[in-house]
Amino acid sequence: MGERLEGTDPARAEAFFLAALLEGDETGISAYRLGKLLLSQRKFEGAIHALRRALRATPDHGDTRHQLAKALHLSGRHGAALTHANKLLAATPTHPAACRLKRDLLIALGRRRAALRHADKFQSILVSKQDHQILVELQAEFA
Repeated sequence: MGERLEGTDPARAEAFFLAALLEGDETGISAYRLGKLLLSQRKFEGAIHALRRALRATPDHGDTRHQLAKALHLSGRHGAALTHANKLLAATPTHPAACRLKRDLLIALGRRRAALRHADKFQSILVSKQDHQILVELQAEFA
């Protein structure tokens, strides 16, 4: 039910997921859905808390780790986000969103040469026009 409410009534969806957590949902699903919902609303602290809870329940769930890394990045905690992006890439080396996120995190951390090496290595995965533009800018910087 909560999934159907996410797009139409986010407040009710949030209440639904919170109620499921209070009732003892230990599967990680409600915490994951709540975390994604809060992230979409830019409620980073709540999203991080929910996604960490979800990750404790399902430590190998790549999408949970990606959403947590994204929330940490958007909240300015780039180092912690990079740790999660690296763990995700260790498990799924060609995860496009994680490749993109790692590049962006390296740039945010001022590690532009490492970002260039990473973007260059994953050119076959990072194929959008924006990805190409970022790669060209990084290459020009170190030419």
